[in-house]
Amino acid sequence: MANDPTTDEQRLRADLLTTEVTTSPDESVEVEIQVLNTARVIEQVRVEVLGVEIAAAESEPSTLTLFPDESARLTLRLRFPRQLPAGTHTALIQVVGQSTGAVAENELVVHVSA
Repeated sequence: MANDPTTDEQRLRADLLTTEVTTSPDESVEVEIQVLNTARVIEQVRVEVLGVEIAAAESEPSTLTLFPDESARLTLRLRFPRQLPAGTHTALIQVVGQSTGAVAENELVVHVSA
């Protein structure tokens, strides 16, 4: 469910603190994500990017461990390839729980300059 920050019975919540970025091909941008574990178990989460071609993606930390009701922020660094067409693109940012399989999704609007 795009634009719905919680799914899977509210076991994981992820909010993009940056919902829109402007970049040029082959440049990097950073996106801040606030993650809340509402499950009753310790959860490890990772981030996936879908829907737009990327040259590189890394999150800091690469895997985030959260106790029940714990919240933390992570930084996602994205670099888009040179061949990405100018214009507006939509990326789907998924925060995936390893323990419960919960997925929280958000859309990121990416404006690519010519």
